[in-house]
Amino acid sequence: MAILLNNLKAQPKIDNKYIFKDLQLDLQQQYTNQKFFNSIQEVTDLKAIYDISAIANSLYRLFTTMIGQCPLNPPYGLNLTQYLFQPLSQSIAQIIAETILKGINQFEPRVNVIGINVNVNFDNSEYEIDLKIASPYVNLGQPFSLKGLLSQSGYYYA
Repeated sequence: MAILLNNLKAQPKIDNKYIFKDLQLDLQQQYTNQKFFNSIQEVTDLKAIYDISAIANSLYRLFTTMIGQCPLNPPYGLNLTQYLFQPLSQSIAQIIAETILKGINQFEPRVNVIGINVNVNFDNSEYEIDLKIASPYVNLGQPFSLKGLLSQSGYYYA
């Protein structure tokens, strides 16, 4: 039995202006943009985010997921909430930085960590996390920073 491959058609090349695409965390719907009088907007899909926003979305999900919370990938997550109920200190800030570095290296292959700076803000009882990252993919350009806060209300971008 022989398999002939010359009858297969080549797939058309898709020309996207982005490298990464992800769903927005709050799952908003995306509508058509019709500018006709009395036109009704139709739901086309869930709203998507691209490139740097997709990476930031993925990192936020990684930082806020507890280990074991994702049924299809139990080791996924950093469990940063475990540090919220301990006294604020520079040693805990160092442990948070090491946890973030290890987690990004393990679960987010799209970025390289250039630097992590975790500062303790004793006045507001929170950790200020400044993450400088770059993507090995040329189209994303220069390194970018993500600034976040880890406080008793959880992790969020500043």
